[in-house]
Amino acid sequence: MTVNKVHSWSDEVIFGQAGNGAHQSGLIAQLRSERKLPAQLTELALYAMYRTYRPGHFANVVPPAGTNGTILVAETNAGSAGRLWAYDFSSGSRSRIAGPIAAIGTNPGVLTGIAQIHASRLQGQGVFTADEWAQLCIEEAIRQFPNDVGWPCDLLIARPSSQGGRILVERRIDAASKVGLDEFKM
Repeated sequence: MTVNKVHSWSDEVIFGQAGNGAHQSGLIAQLRSERKLPAQLTELALYAMYRTYRPGHFANVVPPAGTNGTILVAETNAGSAGRLWAYDFSSGSRSRIAGPIAAIGTNPGVLTGIAQIHASRLQGQGVFTADEWAQLCIEEAIRQFPNDVGWPCDLLIARPSSQGGRILVERRIDAASKVGLDEFKM
């Protein structure tokens, strides 16, 4: 079974999850159902609700299996640089991630390195599309972690809108998907 692990909080806050899919997915569903417009569409509001509801979902986890998990949050505001945050499912803590690229999952350091290498290579070619980047990163991650990483891959990008604000574009890809689509040009 494939689980969608990318989510939107608003057109400026998108996030993905790794680890403990069942309990984190339940938490995310509750968070999304409780959000209000427009005041609760910020990353800070997401984290406040996460802190409120996480203990109830975490209490249902049977230790030690399933206690791990991370939510990687990307916050972007029109006209300013984006920020990345990691929410730890076990502790409920929130940490700011330095830099524009981060990964979560099996081995975050190795996965982040894979993402940085492929981003650098694509940027050097002059054309960078996020869907091609994702496909290259997942292919490499599968080679290194075949028991933990697999297809398909869900993508979610927040693009500037001509009407103001942002538009979210979601796509599911696999190894055979055609990539390099205009919607994912960076």
